[in-house]
Amino acid sequence: MSEVIKAKKNDDIATEQHMIPRTYLKKWKHNTGKQDRLWVYDKSLKYNKNNVKDSDWSLKSFLTKEIMFKEGFYDIKAGSPYMPDDAIHYIYDDILQFDISFNGKKLNTVFELNDNYSNLDKWIIRKSNGDEFTEEDYASIKKYFKESRWTYLEKAWARSYEDGWSRFVTLLENQVRTAYLQKKNTHITNSDLVLLIKYTLIYNWRSIVGNENFNKIYANIPLEDVLRETEIPEDERTYIEDYTAYDQFKHASLLKGFVDYIMNDTGKIKTYELAIIKELVPVFLLTDSNYTFITSDVPSFERVRKDGYKELFFVATPTMAIGYGRGDRGKFIVNELTPDEVKMYNKSVAEYGTQLVIKDSNFDVRDLFL
Repeated sequence: MSEVIKAKKNDDIATEQHMIPRTYLKKWKHNTGKQDRLWVYDKSLKYNKNNVKDSDWSLKSFLTKEIMFKEGFYDIKAGSPYMPDDAIHYIYDDILQFDISFNGKKLNTVFELNDNYSNLDKWIIRKSNGDEFTEEDYASIKKYFKESRWTYLEKAWARSYEDGWSRFVTLLENQVRTAYLQKKNTHITNSDLVLLIKYTLIYNWRSIVGNENFNKIYANIPLEDVLRETEIPEDERTYIEDYTAYDQFKHASLLKGFVDYIMNDTGKIKTYELAIIKELVPVFLLTDSNYTFITSDVPSFERVRKDGYKELFFVATPTMAIGYGRGDRGKFIVNELTPDEVKMYNKSVAEYGTQLVIKDSNFDVRDLFL
């Protein structure tokens, strides 16, 4: 088939896009090879909630690239309910070379093209020389829209929050341990504390489950039941895992939140960040290699404490987690945990996550549930 326009596939950008970055998971790897492997316990496959003792407690080894991803989740494509101006220009600018009309009106701008994309089959399109599109030409432009994707978010994640994670968290843990040994609330700059809060929120919002408060709000939007019941045929989905109109609009809202935060430093996630900076301080929870933290596809979440209150909790490495509590702004707290306390936190991770990542193959998974 001839192409009247070539799709912007961005083949150099992954389509299997990880909700939890591989650079984060790498701290739990169990091998020394080039391709990092993890011990994983998948509750959805092995945990029997109705009869816990009948559960399969075995671990399975996975490559980091094999888990915790969704196909094209962060891409923005033609047909998405949310398209920032940059994405609209990226997708539609090249289409302006054609003479396009719909219902007798010319579509002269990228915004008019975007607003009328759902009526693509009814567009009348002519080439710059005046020739009307053939069936083959129409098939080519549909292919362009299906395959073109604005990949800003996937690239921005790597640039802003993934490439520097390993160095940042290793240095941070060393500084925390030094501060603890010297009994000084120093060694960590305010800018590092703010960056830690950003990471905590990003891993919370990017998790498979997502931010708890956002989910509560979205569970009560107008016409929620109708949207959930409105199934999208597979061949009409912009995103393969958006099965219903509810899934589609929730996904679009998340993409908007991510773009607002990363591109403009605004929006829902920024509001949470400012609230934490104003009200809370990090509480560093330390352990050692004998009693490590597990992590999961939900590494940052709001856990319920013994007193019934909730706290934001983030597993940063196998030997350091972070809670957030009241304290003087710009300060932090360090606690060294007992094995029983580590077990308590691991039970919380196991409760909220589905794919549990465990450092040691000899770890008894039953301790998380029984």
